[in-house]
Amino acid sequence: MDLQPPPVDVSERSPEAEGASGFREFAVIAALMFAALPFLLAETLYSPALPAVAAEYGKPLADVSWLLTGHLLFAAVVTPIAGRLGDLYGRGRLLVVVLVITGVGAAIAGLASSLPVLVLGRVLQGATVAAVPLSLSVARDALRPERVGLGVSLLSAVFGVGAGFGFLFSGPIVDHLGLDWLAWSVAIVAGAGVLLLSVTVLGLRPTITEGRRRIDLLGALLLATALVPLLLYISKGSQWGWLSAKGLLCVALSLVAAAGFAKAELTVRDPMVDLRALSRRSVWSLNIPALADSVGSLGANFLIPQLVVLGAVKTSWNWGETATDAGRLLLACSIGILIGGPLTTFLKSVADPRTLLAASFGLFLVEYLAIALFHGTHAVIPVALFLGGIGFGMCSASVANLVIRGVEPSLTAIAMSANYTLRLIGGSVLTQVLAAILTASATAHGGAATEGAFEAAVYTCAGLVLIGGLSTMLIPKGGTARRP
Repeated sequence: MDLQPPPVDVSERSPEAEGASGFREFAVIAALMFAALPFLLAETLYSPALPAVAAEYGKPLADVSWLLTGHLLFAAVVTPIAGRLGDLYGRGRLLVVVLVITGVGAAIAGLASSLPVLVLGRVLQGATVAAVPLSLSVARDALRPERVGLGVSLLSAVFGVGAGFGFLFSGPIVDHLGLDWLAWSVAIVAGAGVLLLSVTVLGLRPTITEGRRRIDLLGALLLATALVPLLLYISKGSQWGWLSAKGLLCVALSLVAAAGFAKAELTVRDPMVDLRALSRRSVWSLNIPALADSVGSLGANFLIPQLVVLGAVKTSWNWGETATDAGRLLLACSIGILIGGPLTTFLKSVADPRTLLAASFGLFLVEYLAIALFHGTHAVIPVALFLGGIGFGMCSASVANLVIRGVEPSLTAIAMSANYTLRLIGGSVLTQVLAAILTASATAHGGAATEGAFEAAVYTCAGLVLIGGLSTMLIPKGGTARRP
């Protein structure tokens, strides 16, 4: 999953950056680019392999999908905390800690003999998402002012485009080495990244802003407590009964925790999510597209492997493909992302960012309608994924441009952070919703979802991105917003 990097503030810099040598700057950027590999692999390796994991452990898709859901949920909670710890203790140090946690999680997943242990390992690997903003901040601290732009551009390109390599590697690893090597590959590159960063980044004098912001641990705990029962209800509701005692208890717990989260965020000095800022139209109107954006980026990546891998979905024809083939198909999305970002930069001179954002959702809609109507035609799938990739690249770039143009400067970081977190939360909820649709069908029809259930899941995504496109009309027109 591609994640839009937050904006980089160049107003603060490590004192060593001013006198940095070219060789040291090159070494730091090279180490940071290598340290991106655990993030790229952890984000993409398991999507094409979910049907193989389900077959290996004999579990329904709703259970196996927690490999993605738990990963994204932990990322949504830990990323803002890691950012604030980086402000207090040094971003380079926290980047190393994040990779250590990622490596430990990958090792747990590699040694797992049961699905719950594998999920635990995947959850811990969610810490690697925090490497995105931390790496960009370290580059800002380590590079001279005239080289910050180049360094950030290189890292953003690696984070944005390199995810396609995970799709390519996933299938061959599963087909030739086994499922456990999905985890061990992450562990190996995370360990190597820790060594490289220890030599290059830890030697830098950190920029520390001690006392500026506090860590909202209560908010993080309440957010997780609100989301986990809700996701359990979505994934297990058909099995428990939607009005069963277990299901209603999950809903009640989620509502109580959500109310507590809202109250806490309105009272603490440094909230994890600034709800007062989010109440401004200039901010919340951009967060609705962010939720729909997570549908555009994750929905197809989750559903296509279920369609093409033999036995996951009952169809009137037989795709009979492997995880390797699924990964190759998903690579088309990454190629589209590579084009979408620069295309937005080219078009923004002739089109308003709000129009480009609406157009990106139009591409998402075309993608899902093509998959729903023509998923039996092999040539249609990569073309649809390619168009969806362009849409995602355009959507990410357009939202960033709209934040910069339409949000007060004092709220830019808050708006970007909320946008970033909502994408992760939206992705975790979407994964469980789609898995619940397919699992309910598989349970009722002998172990594999029907073609109709697959189409229902795709149309669900189409409906959500349509809502996202319509929501762009709520975004204020013109320049910087001054009032809520």
